[in-house]
Amino acid sequence: MVDLHTHVLPGVDDGARTMAEALSQLRDARDKGVGALACTPHLRMGETADLSALLDDRRRIHERLVRAADAEGGLPDVGLGAEVLLVDDGTPFDDPGMRINGGPYALTELLFGLRDFAAVRAIFGRILDGGCRPLLAHVERYPHLLGFDLIDQLRQDGVLTQVNASSLVGQHGDAIRRRAEELLDSDRADVVASDAHGPHMRLNYMAEARLLVERRSGPAFARRLFEDVPRTIFDGRPLPAEVVGG
Repeated sequence: MVDLHTHVLPGVDDGARTMAEALSQLRDARDKGVGALACTPHLRMGETADLSALLDDRRRIHERLVRAADAEGGLPDVGLGAEVLLVDDGTPFDDPGMRINGGPYALTELLFGLRDFAAVRAIFGRILDGGCRPLLAHVERYPHLLGFDLIDQLRQDGVLTQVNASSLVGQHGDAIRRRAEELLDSDRADVVASDAHGPHMRLNYMAEARLLVERRSGPAFARRLFEDVPRTIFDGRPLPAEVVGG
């Protein structure tokens, strides 16, 4: 499997706090069947005065993590991106560090509070117009996107959607679990990812979630959500035509 949403990069957000914790998360991911993952630490534009310096620092930490993982051996391939909080229309995506492995896809998130949908759609539109394809994280958890018609509009524009494995196994309650299932059942999700932070916050439930999806919708459907589409995004390749927006 390929996990596009993790908080494994040590010491930069609310995920892994040390290199030892990061390596522990990589071992756990390996044991869950993950062969590659992207480190996607939170990025909130209002919290940094020098974006370039912040991204450079994260690249250096990522290089150290890759070296440590390679030295141990047998761990998943480790990519780098960010989970970018979209709060206004001025978030730049031209720096490769804002995107998954520097490719054309970027993991994004929204505030959980009420947002004006027209404004949200305009922000995504600007990102798409700039040649970057946004992947909206944990789409099942936004109260202001409960209407499928709103998600449909974003997907028709070209926004990709990601559901958390933790939601599918019920870690956020029955209502969120049912919402995640509805998104998968109606083919409104492109990717399942862990959003793993570590044992202090959120574990990796990729294996458990995949088993549930296989039982519910079949192995081929699960493979698309856990392997095929995530691998294409991880590698920065064009998505197949059957994925919304192609």
